[in-house]
Amino acid sequence: MALIQDLTKEQKQARLKLRVQGGINQAIAQLQQSMSGAFHSVWANPELTPQECFDAFGTEAKDLLILLQKSKAFVNDLKAGTFIQSSLKPLTVNADGTVTVTVGQ
Repeated sequence: MALIQDLTKEQKQARLKLRVQGGINQAIAQLQQSMSGAFHSVWANPELTPQECFDAFGTEAKDLLILLQKSKAFVNDLKAGTFIQSSLKPLTVNADGTVTVTVGQ
């Protein structure tokens, strides 16, 4: 004989709350991991210098920086202090959309 118990409204609400919060936290963690991966792909790439990484994007490098900055701000807005560092070296965004990494600083 199987005992099937209907959940109370409070139990349903608690289950819903856990499911929604878990989904949101998982989405934030995935975005955080993706952003961290992108950061390290440029600044800690074992095969390419940061300049060579930006050169790969050509005139779209500026768009990449804008997207990364907006994504960083979004994640930090959701979970303060997640991303503190903006870049490891000073950058110059050129008029044509390319990016130059300042060497020696």
